[in-house]
Amino acid sequence: MPASTILVIDDEPNIRSLIAQQFRMDGHVVFEAASGPEGLTLVGANSVDVIILDMLMPGMHGLEFLSKLKEMDCDSESASVIVISGSLDDHLAKECRALGASDILYKPFRLAELKSVVKGVTDGNAQAA
Repeated sequence: MPASTILVIDDEPNIRSLIAQQFRMDGHVVFEAASGPEGLTLVGANSVDVIILDMLMPGMHGLEFLSKLKEMDCDSESASVIVISGSLDDHLAKECRALGASDILYKPFRLAELKSVVKGVTDGNAQAA
């Protein structure tokens, strides 16, 4: 997969670091954020291709992040967002998709599965360009 710029937003440092490390090893540029507000700041300051977003974080829920991202006028407003959640009912999953989420993965997930989803959205974005 061609190198992409990826933003990993997760309040759990071990998960965030593990995901970021895996994508860096594959040659991607990776930013990390511990919260939704921090992630929005990074999106506003950088061109991001893919956002990997934990749904349940203190301070800003994933739905709020998706809503604010949609309102932003920046290069990354068309970034593909992959939502990660330990528990997400069908209603919330539909809301995520309505707010622009490209895909949803449920914890626990395998890194190979996440890499495959990222490859799918980046390949799809490259073909659409």
